[in-house]
Amino acid sequence: MYLGDSGDGPAMMAGGATRLVDLRGETTPPRYRVPVDHFPLADLRGGQHEMLLAAARRVKELAEGGETVGIYCQAGVSRTAAVAVLYLMLAGLSRADAMRMVRERRPQAHPAEALDRTLDELAVELSEDRLQPFTVDVDGVRVAGVRRRGPGAPLVLLHGAYGDWTHWRRNLEQLATAADVYALDLPGFGESGDVPGAYSHTAYLEILGRAIRAFVDPPVILGGYSLGAGLAARLAVSDPDLVRALLLVSLVGRTGDPAAHHPVDERHFTHPSDLEDRLSVLAHNLRHWHVADPAIVDERLVAMTYKSVFFTRLTPRRLRTAPHPMPTLQVVERLSGLPTLMVWGEGDAFCQPSAAEWAAACARVLPGAAQRVIRGAAHFCQWERPDAFVAAVRPFLASQTTGGLAAEGEGSCGV
Repeated sequence: MYLGDSGDGPAMMAGGATRLVDLRGETTPPRYRVPVDHFPLADLRGGQHEMLLAAARRVKELAEGGETVGIYCQAGVSRTAAVAVLYLMLAGLSRADAMRMVRERRPQAHPAEALDRTLDELAVELSEDRLQPFTVDVDGVRVAGVRRRGPGAPLVLLHGAYGDWTHWRRNLEQLATAADVYALDLPGFGESGDVPGAYSHTAYLEILGRAIRAFVDPPVILGGYSLGAGLAARLAVSDPDLVRALLLVSLVGRTGDPAAHHPVDERHFTHPSDLEDRLSVLAHNLRHWHVADPAIVDERLVAMTYKSVFFTRLTPRRLRTAPHPMPTLQVVERLSGLPTLMVWGEGDAFCQPSAAEWAAACARVLPGAAQRVIRGAAHFCQWERPDAFVAAVRPFLASQTTGGLAAEGEGSCGV
C-alpha cells in the first residue's frame, strides 16, 4: 500500500500499484492506466463518517483481494492519513496503534481536526457496532447489506431514492428487538453493483427477489421507504410467496384534483460545483422537503446523504425510462389479504395533495391495512422521529411472530 499526494499517482503505479483511491472532494480523478476509486472528502468538515468508512472498507476489500493500493489526497497529509488509519482500525488495530503505524511510514501524516474527531467517534461506534455486513451475487450483480440479528420473523428493509441502507441507521437497533433485521443496498445504489444495460422493471424485481432468497428463507416481512416502499409493494404482488407481511413507509403517490397538487421544487447540483456547493444543495433540500424540523439536519446527515447520492447509479432518470406498468393505487389494491402497515409523516410533502388525503385514498382501496401517521415528521419520518416510528411499527412486527394482527395495529391513528 502506498500513501501520497495528488502528484504521486504515476510513482505509485510505477512502484506496482494496481488500484488507486482518490480522496479529493475538490476535483475529479485524472485518467490513469489503472482503475481509480473516488471517495470525495473535505479536510475541514465534520460528519463524514459514512464516506470515510466507505473508503476504508474499499481499501480493505481491494487489499484482501490481492491488489496493491495507492491512496492519495491533495497534499497526502490529512484525508490520506484518516483513511489509512481507519483501514488499519478495520483490520483490528487500535486507534492509537493505527495512527502510530501510519506516521512511521509517512511522518507528515496528520488528519485535520474535524477528521481526527470523526476517527475518535468511529472508534467508539465500531467497538459497539453489532451490524454484520453481507453480500450475495445474483447473476453477476452484487447485492450488499447489513444484518442486525434479533428475535422474531426476518424483516428486510429497502431504502429510498438516492439512498442506501443508512436510511434505516437510526432504527436498526430498536427494530431488532422485534425482528431479525436485514437492510439492503438496492442494486444500483451504495455498495451493491449496478444493474446491467437498460433498466427493466420486471427484471429488477426478479433480481431483488432472488437476492433476498439468497440470504434468508422466505416468507419475510418486507419493508420499504419511499422508492423502496413502492418496490416492496410491487414485489409482494409479483412474488407473493416471498412476502408474509408489508411495512410501507412514506409510500409516495397522488390523488384528487391535480390543480390542488403543489410542486416539490428541490434544488439540483450545478456544473461545475465543488463539494461544499453540493453539500449546501443537499442541506437545503433536506431542511425544506424531507424533515419537519430543520434543526435535525446536521453535518452528519448532510454528509451521509451526499455519500448515498454520490454512489447512486440507478438514478430517477434511468428509472423513468421504464415506467411502472401499474399505478401505485392499483398496486396497493392488489395487496388485499396481506398484512400491511402503512406509515407516513404528517407533513410529507411528496404525497399529493397531502399525506392525509393520500393515506385516505390508500385506505379506500385497501381497507384492511393498518395506518400510522407520525406527528411532527415529514417524508424522512423514520430518521426524524425514530422512537415514535419504532413505537408505531413494533406491535405490527411482533404480530407477525405471534400470529394475527395485534389489535392496536388495526385501523388508523397518529403517533
